[in-house]
Amino acid sequence: MSLVAIEIDAFIEELERLLDSKIYGTGAQAYVEVQNSVILDSAFGQSGCATMKVTDVHPVYCALKPLMAIGIAILEDSGELTYETKVSELMGTDLSFGCKSETTISELLCHGASLSFPSAARWRMTPPSDRDALRLVAQPISKTRYAYSEISGWIILGECIKRLTGTDADLFLRDSVLRPLGIDTEILVDPSSALDARERDRVRVSIGGLPVESIPMYSERLRPHLLECHSFFGGYSSMRGLGHFYSSVKAVMNGVKISGLPSTGGVDRLIRCSRQKEWDHILKRQCSFAGGFMTQLDGHGFGPLVPQTAIGHSAGVANCSVITDPRNDFTIAIYLNGVCTRSEDLSFVRERIYGSTIRRTR
Repeated sequence: MSLVAIEIDAFIEELERLLDSKIYGTGAQAYVEVQNSVILDSAFGQSGCATMKVTDVHPVYCALKPLMAIGIAILEDSGELTYETKVSELMGTDLSFGCKSETTISELLCHGASLSFPSAARWRMTPPSDRDALRLVAQPISKTRYAYSEISGWIILGECIKRLTGTDADLFLRDSVLRPLGIDTEILVDPSSALDARERDRVRVSIGGLPVESIPMYSERLRPHLLECHSFFGGYSSMRGLGHFYSSVKAVMNGVKISGLPSTGGVDRLIRCSRQKEWDHILKRQCSFAGGFMTQLDGHGFGPLVPQTAIGHSAGVANCSVITDPRNDFTIAIYLNGVCTRSEDLSFVRERIYGSTIRRTR
């Protein structure tokens, strides 16, 4: 029996209040699923000069990190690797970003490999011809093994997938995960999808919003940036696609067999690749991770009402977050199109929304 209730009317009211303020964005998407029933799949407000649509896709960055982890879990489930496999066993001496030869797949999945540099923004603003230099100059953080890896660890995981399958990780994830789930048009992780003329008009851009600390912004619609549609960045997604992906993982955790995902035992082994609440040198907070997911979400600024059994992920810059709870059987995915660069602003939005939505029943 679920220990929480989802107050959908309160959820919508709070989301509309945030949009009315014009501080956190002018448009939003939301997806809510409870006990295998979708009870909300809606868009609100404006995206630029157009009305936000449920089919619009947005850069969701880190909120889609678990997709790469699920790809690794599929290979583990089929016996291609173990979580204690050393990266050097797959990549030989072709290591980069300061990755050590003894680093394991498990350490990459739970941000326990001391990798952090470069940031996604730094990578995208660096010309492709200069990126090999970023790979070479990156050094592991010496102070701690616990450092949130925005893209470097996920690029390495993608390269491991390619070594094992002979297929680019983006295409492997599209064909082996997203297509069987029926969401390969809702989540775009390969350049050919993003550049398709039919898809290009669905891509929406984060707007000015709240950067108190200014950062260089660019249009996601420009061809060079659409070419950067990769799984290690998070790609582009609607909340319908993102929510369905997380809900499907939840269903597998509850014993349901789903084409395109690992077995229940496979997901369980993935989640065991974990680190408990430790001080993260990059995120500057005590927090925990497991198999590419954020865990103990109160430590990630989701607020005190989110159950401890929930897992999820959030994204900075893109004001996007997702939670799914196998114990209480619900999923919530939210995107607001205002840029946020401060963690306290992102936490404020998450606590307002989840705090108004989740009610403990006992």
